[in-house]
Amino acid sequence: MKNHIAAFSSPAPSASDSLSQIGDKARQLQKRTAGEIKSARAVDEKVKQALLDWRGKNPHQHFKIPEGTDFTSEELDLAGLIHTYADMYKMPFNKAINDIFDWLKRNPRVMQRYTGGDESFAESTGGSVNFSVPSGYSVDGATMEVFRRARIYQAGHPGCEFIYAVQISKLR
Repeated sequence: MKNHIAAFSSPAPSASDSLSQIGDKARQLQKRTAGEIKSARAVDEKVKQALLDWRGKNPHQHFKIPEGTDFTSEELDLAGLIHTYADMYKMPFNKAINDIFDWLKRNPRVMQRYTGGDESFAESTGGSVNFSVPSGYSVDGATMEVFRRARIYQAGHPGCEFIYAVQISKLR
């Protein structure tokens, strides 16, 4: 039974079910080409430069935070990084979000800092997320990914309505 972000979960899988799931996931992996690796490294260097430029800045001075919207310091920091990256390399905010999220997926320990979740969340929207739900319920990872992207989009676009940010997030 699905109820928006949280859904009732079934009993914990057995060890053989878990191994089967790992095998299914492993079959989905494809090796990156040398060109893709080179391109990813170039993006990583640009993101690192933007991170250095953003570090030490106060997000509360740089963003107009919409009334009634709460952002964690990590969400504001990530939005600042995305905004800085977009400005430095003169690219649309949505492209910057995608580049930064790809960078985070390649750097699970950094992603852990921003998501507050287990680093296994990095390669899957179905992974762990820092979100409290009652016992017997689980988090719908895809919905949480849309929620997270919407919050970051909102931080980069002051005054943006949450529903519009969700709609934009679903388009990507």
